[in-house]
Amino acid sequence: MQTNQKSLKELLTELFDGELTDKHQVQNHSDKKVGLGITSTKLVNYLIEGQLSNFRGFIDVVPEYSGISVCHVDSYGGEDMGTEFWKVWKFTKGEEEIMVKFDGYYQSHYGVDFQEWKFVKPVQVMVTQYQCD
Repeated sequence: MQTNQKSLKELLTELFDGELTDKHQVQNHSDKKVGLGITSTKLVNYLIEGQLSNFRGFIDVVPEYSGISVCHVDSYGGEDMGTEFWKVWKFTKGEEEIMVKFDGYYQSHYGVDFQEWKFVKPVQVMVTQYQCD
């Protein structure tokens, strides 16, 4: 990787940490540069709500993010599962691979409220369960 290129971790931090503004522009059909109207909050909500095509639509048209691929890994929460809600996504670019967990709260009358995101890695743990004889 060239030293002037941002790492995948740096790019994802920029995408999800509120550093994204309307600085990204594309040429419209009239050859005018127009802002994409995308914020970090919108991108995170696309992933929380499972709107992967909207997320990909953004990263595909902005050159510095092109080449990032994303796939859903795991999730928990939603209707009849209480208020806890999270989703884990795997992002790759070239040889780099990073997993990100998005935490929030689910409310039946409202949907999901995003709380925070963090870089994660899969870890196997041993669990003790108690079963009836």
